Amino acid sequence: MATILKRRNETYIRIRLYNLILHDKFNWMSKTMLFQDLDAVFKHLQDGKAYREYCKKRVARIILPNSVIRVFTAGTKLAIFDCLQKIDVDELPALKTRELFDSWHKTQLGKVSKSISGFGNNLAEIGEEGIRYGHAAKILNLFLGHLVFFSPYFSTTASEKVRHFLHVPFDKKIFVSLRSFQIKDVPNSIKSVDRTTYYRLQAQLREAAGKRSVPPLYFDDYAWTIDDRK
Repeated sequence: MATILKRRNETYIRIRLYNLILHDKFNWMSKTMLFQDLDAVFKHLQDGKAYREYCKKRVARIILPNSVIRVFTAGTKLAIFDCLQKIDVDELPALKTRELFDSWHKTQLGKVSKSISGFGNNLAEIGEEGIRYGHAAKILNLFLGHLVFFSPYFSTTASEKVRHFLHVPFDKKIFVSLRSFQIKDVPNSIKSVDRTTYYRLQAQLREAAGKRSVPPLYFDDYAWTIDDRK
């Protein structure tokens, strides 16, 4: 009888956690698994693949704060989160050229864009290009950048192969910095970024970074620390 009650309680807890997650009221990490003690937790974390999945989840949470998702219909955050978890980032180290990376990036961008545009009134309120090349691109680029630069997901060797290919996540601070260097036709907001503008600015950043053999994504840190507005 005690065993039956225990199982019922565990089932209830799992259902309750799942419902909380669906309503975006609980830490997504809790969705993964429940453990009886610390030993079970660390036994699970011995598995490198399992640990990397936690890294992906944590990074996705970090790059989806209210300042990023508040423009969307309520509930979009979870749709984006689920989409990011399905991206096979393990394919990244095998991409040997920028052309291969850009092709892969285009495919993933389509997925993230679809997770946003297919939810609520996002498409009607923001527009297709604003979603794809503005908001979705920013989210995808933040996700990849944090995984490669700021998390232990990839080995040093693996991250070194792709860090020069990554795109810069556009936002107002990036645009302010670009204008300070007299870069032409810089958008006022990510909502107004279209396909031509997106790839033109990425190309300009890549060209400038390439001359000094540094990743273009370094410019993101520069723009966020040089802006006097804080």
